[in-house]
Amino acid sequence: NPEWTIYTRPRHLPSSAITGCDVQRAIVTEGCRLEKAKIENASIGIRSWVRAGSHLRDVVMMGGDFYERNRSIGLPAVGVGEDSFIERAILDKNVRIGRNVHIRDHSGEPDGDFENYHIRDGVVVVPKNTVIPDGSVI
Repeated sequence: NPEWTIYTRPRHLPSSAITGCDVQRAIVTEGCRLEKAKIENASIGIRSWVRAGSHLRDVVMMGGDFYERNRSIGLPAVGVGEDSFIERAILDKNVRIGRNVHIRDHSGEPDGDFENYHIRDGVVVVPKNTVIPDGSVI
């Protein structure tokens, strides 16, 4: 519809690299790297990195403002770490989800505000620049 014009700015990012993945009903934007992951019913934002063995279902991942060149010592890398399972979540920009993290559907449970995340209507919301350590269960 010409009355609902969407404006954006041009970016010069590489095409997304998707290697050995099962991607169903998903939008993957430019500059992403998905490695041996399963992605279902998801929107994966710019510069997102989903590492091997991870499974994302019903997820909106906003992506990143930068490519991480010098990984911060003691922090998970930007994106989703190896062997993590994330279901019904919104991951804001530049989040660091560690290895073996499990974020589950919280449908039917009360809303809540916690140290590194919020729950609204059963959806886990991880705010911008948040770090979820390796092995966390939400």
